[in-house]
Amino acid sequence: MLPWIRVYKRNYKKVTTMIASLFLVTFFIFCFAPLAQAQGDTFGVQKVGSFLPLGGEDIRLIIAKIIRIALGLLGIIAVGIIMYAGFTWMTSGGSEEKIGTAKKTLINATIGLAIIMSAFTITQFILNALANATGSGGGDNGGGRAALNFDSYIASGSLGRAIKDHYPLRDQRNVPRNARIVVTFLEPIDPASLIRNSNGNAVIGDCINVNDPGFNWGPAFCDQLNTSTVRINIVGNTSTPALEAAAYVPLEGPNNDAYTFTFRPLALLGSEDTNIDYVVDFTSSTMKKDGRTSAFALDSHHHYSWKFQTDTIIDTSPPHVVSVYPTATSTEARNSLVQINFNEAIAFDASLLSSIIFSDPNVQGQWRISNGYTTLEFTSNIPCGQNSCGETMYCLPVDCHGDPACPANPYGVLVRTALTLNQNSFEAVLSSGVTDNPGNALDNGPLNEPDGILANPHRPGFVQGEENIIHNAEKSPDNYYWTFNISNTIDRSSPTIERVTPNLDAETVAQEAVIRLNFSKRLSNFSLFDLSLEEHPLPITRVAQNPAFANLGNIWFRPTAVVDALSNKTVVTLDHRVFGPEGTNFYYFPVIPSTIKSVTQNCLYPGRGPFENNRPAGNVSPACDYSIDENGDVVANSGCVNFPQNFTADQDTGCVQYTNPTLGQVFSNTTTCMNMLKSAEISPLQPIR
Repeated sequence: MLPWIRVYKRNYKKVTTMIASLFLVTFFIFCFAPLAQAQGDTFGVQKVGSFLPLGGEDIRLIIAKIIRIALGLLGIIAVGIIMYAGFTWMTSGGSEEKIGTAKKTLINATIGLAIIMSAFTITQFILNALANATGSGGGDNGGGRAALNFDSYIASGSLGRAIKDHYPLRDQRNVPRNARIVVTFLEPIDPASLIRNSNGNAVIGDCINVNDPGFNWGPAFCDQLNTSTVRINIVGNTSTPALEAAAYVPLEGPNNDAYTFTFRPLALLGSEDTNIDYVVDFTSSTMKKDGRTSAFALDSHHHYSWKFQTDTIIDTSPPHVVSVYPTATSTEARNSLVQINFNEAIAFDASLLSSIIFSDPNVQGQWRISNGYTTLEFTSNIPCGQNSCGETMYCLPVDCHGDPACPANPYGVLVRTALTLNQNSFEAVLSSGVTDNPGNALDNGPLNEPDGILANPHRPGFVQGEENIIHNAEKSPDNYYWTFNISNTIDRSSPTIERVTPNLDAETVAQEAVIRLNFSKRLSNFSLFDLSLEEHPLPITRVAQNPAFANLGNIWFRPTAVVDALSNKTVVTLDHRVFGPEGTNFYYFPVIPSTIKSVTQNCLYPGRGPFENNRPAGNVSPACDYSIDENGDVVANSGCVNFPQNFTADQDTGCVQYTNPTLGQVFSNTTTCMNMLKSAEISPLQPIR
C-alpha cells in the first residue's frame, strides 16, 4: 500500500471525527437552545357585556432573538466551511499545497465558529436575563408528565365555587405559630356541619365566659371544630388525628347567616425549631344553610384544600390602620363608602363590626370585610339613585336643616381597640374589640400613627352599656379616630384602567409573572371579588395529551389591593397558579367586569383601558389617560380604547388583540369578544411537549 494512501485514510479518520464532533456540538447548541414559550395574554373589562381584552413583547427580547437567529445562521455557514475544508483535505491526493490550504481554512473556520459560539452563549445569557428582568421569561416546571410539580387543587373560579376568601393564603410562607385559620364562603353555611356545640349553650359557633380568669380555648368554653369535616394536618402526616381547634362564627345580615368561620388551634402551630407545612381540607360534608346540600356539590372533586407554611415565631406585634377613606379632614360626595385598611389580616368575630362607631349613631348600613381580611368597608342603607350600570347607589345621610346651600356635614369614626389581658402586652381578650388574626389588640399612637407602645390606659373612656356612643376620652390611643365631611353632592365619575402588566397581548410570559392592574380611582376592595382569570384551553380538555392535567383543575387566582400613597389610586395584583403548567402553552384572559366599583360606587363602564394602534413594546402597557369635568365633558382621552362618543349597549365592549387588527377594538358583547379571542385564528392551540 502506498504511503499516501495510509496518510489519506489516517487523515480521513481524524478529519471525519473532528468535523462530525463540531457538527454535533453546533447542532445541539443552535437547535436545542432553550426558547421562551409563547403564551397569549389578554385582558378584559366586562360590563353587562362590556369587556376589554388586551396584550406585546419587549423590544429588547425581540432584538436579542434576532441576534440569536443571525448567529445561528453564521454558525451553520462556519460548519459548512469546515466541511468544505475537510473535503479539500481528503481529496488533496497528497498535494502539500492543497493540504496546507485546507488546514488554513479549517483552522480559520474553527476559530470563527468558536467566536460565533461564544457570542451565541453571551446572547443567550442576555436574553434569559432580560426575560427574567421583564417578567417575560418562559420555561417549564421541569420534571415529567406523571405528576404536577406545583401546588394545585380541584375547584373552579378564583378560589372555587364555594370559597370566597381564606387565611392563611394559598402557599403563604412565614405564617405565625399563633395564627388562626379563617374561611369565608360565597353562600351561607350550616354551622352545625363544621362546628360541634361543645360549650352547652344554644348557640353553635361561640365562646362563653371570655372574661373568666380560667378561660381557655377548650370545649368547656368554646365550641370546637368538627374534625371529620375540616381536617388540618401537617403535610405528609395525614395518618395522625387532625388538629383540634376552637371554632366560632359571627352571624351576619337580617337572616343571621354564617359566612366566615374562624378556627383557633388548641395548641400552637408548627415548631420553635423549624418551618412546618400544613394542609387544610374542607370535605364534602361542608353543608350549605339548608343542611342537605354540600357546599362543594358543583366542584368535580367535592372538596377544597390548600397549603401554607408556618415559621418559628409567635406573633405579638399589634395591627394598625394603614389608610382610610374619606381621608382625614377631607370633603367627599355623599355616595362615598367608608373604607378602613389595616396592615395585616384582622380577626373577624362578633365584636369587630360593633367596635367601629360613627359619631352619629343614626348612621345605618353594613360593614363588610375583604382583601384578605385587611379591608373593612361601610355602605349606607339609604338609596340615592343609580350608577351608569343601573345599580342602586347608597348615600351617607346629609342633614341640610332647610339650608339651600346645604353645607357639608361633619363625620367622625372610631375604631375601638380590644381589651388586653394585662398592661404588659397587646394580647387581647376575645371579642372585646379590634385585633389582628393572632389576637393582638389594635395599636395607635399620637397623630394616628402606630408606635408599638401600649397606651396607659390602653382603651380610655369606654362606658359599659354605651357601646354605640363615642366619648371624648375614647378619641385617644390606642383607639383610632378620624373626622371628615360629607357634602350634599353625588360623584358620578367612573373609574378606568390606566395600565396593565403584562403588556397588551404579551407573549413569552413567565410562569409566575405578576398581573398588575392600575386604576384611575380608589376602588371598593369588596367589589374585587368579581375579578376573574380565564385559561384557554381548559386543562381538562387536554388530558389525552397529558394525563397529569386530570388533577389540575381550573386556574386559581386571588386579587390583592393597595392604595398608592401618592396618587390615592388603587393598584391590584393577582396571585395565581403558575401559567403554562407542565411546560405547556396556554392563553390567559384577565376579566375586569363592570361590577368593579370605585369608593363612590361608580362602576367600570364602558370597558375603557389601555390601547395603541400598534402592538406596544415593553412589559407594562401604555397609559390610558381619560377624564371628564364636572359637566361630564371629556377633557382628556389618550392611549385608551376608542369608544364612539355616544356609544350604545352594542358598542360598550372593548376587545383588544393584535393578531388581526382588522377585527376592530369595540364589540357588542362579552360572548362575541371571547369567541373571537378563543378562536383558532387569534389563539391557536400550542403543542404539548
